Amino acid sequence: MADRDCSLPHHWLSFFKPGNQAGLFVRHHRLSVNSKFHKAVAKRVKSGGKIVLRRQSGGKMSVNCLVCKVMMAMDGNEHDDAWWSREVPRMREGNRLEAKRAKGGLPHSLWETYSSFANTEGGLILLGVSEHEDHSLYITGVDDARKMVQDFWNTVHDSSKVSAVVLSDNDVVIRHTSQGDVISIDIPRAAREHLPVYVGSNPMKGSYRRNGDGDYLCDEETVHAMLRDSDLLPLDRAIVEDMGVDALNADSVASYRRQFKSRRSDHPWVGLSDEDFLLRIEALRLDGSQVRPTRAGLLMFGEAWRITSEFPYYFLDYREIMGDRDRWDDRFTSEDGTWSGNLYDFWGRVVNRLRSAVAHPFRLGADLHRIDDNPMDKAVREAVTNALVHADYFVRRGTVIIQYYDRIVLSNPGGLRLSIDEVVQGGISDTRNPTLMKMFNLIGIGEKAGSGFDVMREGSLFAGTADPKLEVFDNPDRVQLTLYPRKFVGSAEGCMGGYSVDTAPSDTALSPENGSGAAHRGGTYENGRLEDMVAASDEALMSCNADFGDVIRPQSQLEKITYALTVGGPQPTSYLATVLGLGLTRTREILASMVDDGVIEPIGVGRGRKYRLTGRDGSRKVLIR
Repeated sequence: MADRDCSLPHHWLSFFKPGNQAGLFVRHHRLSVNSKFHKAVAKRVKSGGKIVLRRQSGGKMSVNCLVCKVMMAMDGNEHDDAWWSREVPRMREGNRLEAKRAKGGLPHSLWETYSSFANTEGGLILLGVSEHEDHSLYITGVDDARKMVQDFWNTVHDSSKVSAVVLSDNDVVIRHTSQGDVISIDIPRAAREHLPVYVGSNPMKGSYRRNGDGDYLCDEETVHAMLRDSDLLPLDRAIVEDMGVDALNADSVASYRRQFKSRRSDHPWVGLSDEDFLLRIEALRLDGSQVRPTRAGLLMFGEAWRITSEFPYYFLDYREIMGDRDRWDDRFTSEDGTWSGNLYDFWGRVVNRLRSAVAHPFRLGADLHRIDDNPMDKAVREAVTNALVHADYFVRRGTVIIQYYDRIVLSNPGGLRLSIDEVVQGGISDTRNPTLMKMFNLIGIGEKAGSGFDVMREGSLFAGTADPKLEVFDNPDRVQLTLYPRKFVGSAEGCMGGYSVDTAPSDTALSPENGSGAAHRGGTYENGRLEDMVAASDEALMSCNADFGDVIRPQSQLEKITYALTVGGPQPTSYLATVLGLGLTRTREILASMVDDGVIEPIGVGRGRKYRLTGRDGSRKVLIR
């Protein structure tokens, strides 16, 4: 250990803390410095840093001019023991730590774990650590840490052994603890252009992922998905061969163009022919002398039966489940043949349904006109858009949106292209289908890049509900988002964000296989009694503070039903039974009586039947949306 280092031509004293070096303390010195120097030395020593003395400003400096007596002020073992206590418990959360004894050298399983961490969310490998039967960890140490680290770097840079190097020098550190040397290897999530990270020469036989049970070998479907994601060119911009312009639904294109014109009436594309317009938005591309749809154009405007010829697993599914069972009350899919089945039309149908899931408290704008759109409405639209533009349409199970009476659950095929932390923090965007995203953006749908989760959080804050819940599943890759659009009395967090129905949340379990979702409703009123109740509600809301005050709880069965239909719009029997706290048979009797009295009327037939309020003149008068 050298007492000084005067070889570098800098003119100040600097401090650094390389890896596992022990702290050094300057005991005596002959430098003309003020007390800030002493304070800096003391601070650095306390943090375990090493102090390097460099030459001062001006001229030559002999050894005689700089006499330093250096002593060890902090034992390195104590420093790395503190690291063990701090880091190991943190990394065990989320299954991001792997301990290996490594007594005989680098274990072969090290590379499987390297691959699995790089292909998921990253993690920490500790060599020289073993595990008790109760899964607690203890240090056994490695014999020759420096040689083992050199062997590690030699292997990781051998492309015949490992496909990619995702580490930097600082990610591999030798920790000198009181119980022995531990090698810490901090593996980050791999950039998607390096995916999959695999062992050996064949990605189909050497790609691993991480789950609750440890490392597992990926199947070919998962490997192909990672290979698609590693392509830096937008896959949805590719031309669909053997199809022409007639593969696109004319009504969908016409509707999109009306939306475009209403938002961008002065845009130069408004006056173009359909074909030229679709070429501009990249729904079509030239293939030699032929005009053909792109994958994005086919998904956005095509007929479902044409889309499945390019994407065999393409499937869109919307369900409403208002009871306490998984049996749906209403449903439509891309396969039912009664509509186009494309993304553009699906988005419109779903968002219209989900609007009634959101509470709409009475608010006036600066112009004294009522404000019907609120941050939770924007959050719902953003969630639907994200599910469609981030989906991998080559993966099984399709996009599923299920509306429960207390939540909306959206799930789409394909994994995240960013880490969960990056998605939640926002500011970064890596859209799987950027051409689709552009098409939605051109008609005002979708937020700016990287801000989608912030929009959903804003909606939850406005509604006074729990934050959005994001989950990732494997085999096959799937992302699931849960939104809580309105408050319910009896929920753990109370009631905020507008009207809510006095009912308990559903116990229905969510499954990544069948998706999850929620529904929304419009609102109507009927007679003078209901007018009085709504007027009183509006008056109460106008006098409330930011949390919209206490929820109004109607008491009689008539009040409960009319209130629920006023706030939520048409509802199925199962939902109204939950509102009343009664069984289906008794609820049907009450509803039949209200139909006979002309208070409500049924719409739809069979399992899709719902009830709505009727006006005295037979019209539906909207009060709350």
